[in-house]
Amino acid sequence: MSDTKKYDVVVLGGGPGGYTAAFRAADLGLAVCLVEQQDRLGGVCLNVGCIPSKTLLHAAAVIEEAVEAADFGVDFPAPKVNLERLLAKKNEVIEQLTGGLDGLCKARKIARMTGKGVFKDRSTLTVTGAAGAGEQDVRFTSAIIATGSRPFVLPNIPEDPRIWDSTAALSLSTVPKRFLIIGGGIIGLEMAQIYSALGSEITIVEMLDQIIPPADKDLIQPLFLKLKKKYTILTKTKVTEIRPADSGIQVKLEGSSVPDGAEFDAVLVAV
Repeated sequence: MSDTKKYDVVVLGGGPGGYTAAFRAADLGLAVCLVEQQDRLGGVCLNVGCIPSKTLLHAAAVIEEAVEAADFGVDFPAPKVNLERLLAKKNEVIEQLTGGLDGLCKARKIARMTGKGVFKDRSTLTVTGAAGAGEQDVRFTSAIIATGSRPFVLPNIPEDPRIWDSTAALSLSTVPKRFLIIGGGIIGLEMAQIYSALGSEITIVEMLDQIIPPADKDLIQPLFLKLKKKYTILTKTKVTEIRPADSGIQVKLEGSSVPDGAEFDAVLVAV
């Protein structure tokens, strides 16, 4: 264990909440240590959330506009998607933004530590796995906890490479022909738009009576009417069983007008 260092503020978590708090504290003249478990700053949002999804959504919108241009008398050949180049572009955007955060950290003389932080006592944080040391203590006057979130895992969901969370969906490892999305919220609908543009046949299952359940029904209805022309959307529907098979992921659904023996090439859990 190396010598213990003392800071005015230690920030646990390098996502949008953590790094902005660290920047503000440093701007006010405080000595700041920013602890992040991953190698890159930005948290879920910049690395496996908002930013990569918006990059892919832009590509999806371009594909859709090329197809819809025919309605205005402008014809394009059918778009050809190069998944390798699309993935490289997504990663380029992530690298650019996270690299910018590194520069802002250095400009403010914020100490960066990569590792998992655990509170040892009310004024000491032990960081395990920090660069150059197995374990290091950091003393502080004040601490900010901004550890963020992770995808929710439904109980009784079997482990299978064809059953994804949002992080796996953003990796673009493959484009499934038959794609089931469990959850009709924002994440589920974003993934639906991306994979539909890439060629997937989309089925969305939502347990409640509308997509984007927290939103006002009058606002959602026009969106629902548009989306149901492109996707199969099953509201008031539950997934009661998921069983991996050689031919695909077999899913049992409970609700009105649900198909018997539904099978999919991939399933996204986005609840």
